[in-house]
Amino acid sequence: MDTLEETLPRHKTENPHNYDDLTLAKRAVEIKAACKDFPLLSENTIAMCWDSVTGIGEERMNEIILNKEWEKTPQKERPKAGVHKTVTIEDAEEPSSWERNVPK
Repeated sequence: MDTLEETLPRHKTENPHNYDDLTLAKRAVEIKAACKDFPLLSENTIAMCWDSVTGIGEERMNEIILNKEWEKTPQKERPKAGVHKTVTIEDAEEPSSWERNVPK
């Protein structure tokens, strides 16, 4: 007879960044402390920031801060506003396409 633990496996937390157990524990403690320091930010936002900073590394983070790279304009121009090119504006006087295809 199988026990309940054998038939229903326990939930395993996701680890998409492949952190080891020590790093996961450190991450949990630091995120919990940051949530107390920044109560208006969600825990997920703080976790995303922690993962970003940890993934970049301290040396690269200091380089970004010293060179003020966050203040530079991005190399790739991004549209600030735009027009939907897939939208079709039909004449109000003409029947729409679905009205034209309705059997009479």
